[in-house]
Amino acid sequence: MFKLLKKKIKQVLNFILRNINSFYYNSIDLGSGDKFSIFFCKGIDQLNGKFLNKDSKLDIKKESLRFVYSSHFIEHIDDETFSNLFYQCYQFLKKGSVLRIVTPNFELIKKVLDENDTNYINNYAGWSERPEWKSNGIKMNIENWALSWFAIYQNQPFLNSPEFGFSNESFYRGPPKIDARLIRSKSKILNAENFSKWAIEQVPKKFLNNGGHINFWNFEKIKKYLEPIGFECIESSYAKSINVDCNKIDRIRNRRYISSYFEMVKK
Repeated sequence: MFKLLKKKIKQVLNFILRNINSFYYNSIDLGSGDKFSIFFCKGIDQLNGKFLNKDSKLDIKKESLRFVYSSHFIEHIDDETFSNLFYQCYQFLKKGSVLRIVTPNFELIKKVLDENDTNYINNYAGWSERPEWKSNGIKMNIENWALSWFAIYQNQPFLNSPEFGFSNESFYRGPPKIDARLIRSKSKILNAENFSKWAIEQVPKKFLNNGGHINFWNFEKIKKYLEPIGFECIESSYAKSINVDCNKIDRIRNRRYISSYFEMVKK
């Protein structure tokens, strides 16, 4: 009874906050959908019913935003989309304001795999097996856990996912089906970026645009795109943003043991 009441209260609060944030906002959570973050922070991942892409144009006043937050979004988009969206974010931010990006820590995930560190997964990172893995012949082991971070995909468009109320017995979200020994051997000889490229190449091409992980990011790559347009790029950590509201969202979206945190300041 208490759990049901708690769920209902949360739904009502989210509804109220979504409506408040749609009328007035001074910051955005890019790639979050309409999930609740904090007051006056609008979640955006679609425009006119389409997910953000290399041609998306956000209708936001220049130098009006206090911060832009984006967590576990950029691994779902290609380089062109990244360049397009975050160039616009630079225009929208007030001077001295922050763009905070959180992404899977791919180097750490690969290190956990290479060292066979199941203790880290059990105690910090958490296992993420989905019910359809077993029926699709995907074992819940450290190799598939790591692979799912680098190249998770789904065989239905994202908007047809169970999160949106769809029920389909053939639905699958998980890593490509690869022998564990091959995953481990590739990880041993490739760096994190090249291992990511190899893993993504194993995803059936017809499913690549269904909302899975299709890109590798680290500090050097992010800096390559964002420093030239005027951002000062800083390696950060969990809840250590120079913006206190970004720290609040870090805590709400807590993935501290599996994420990298980066902060870009508009000069």
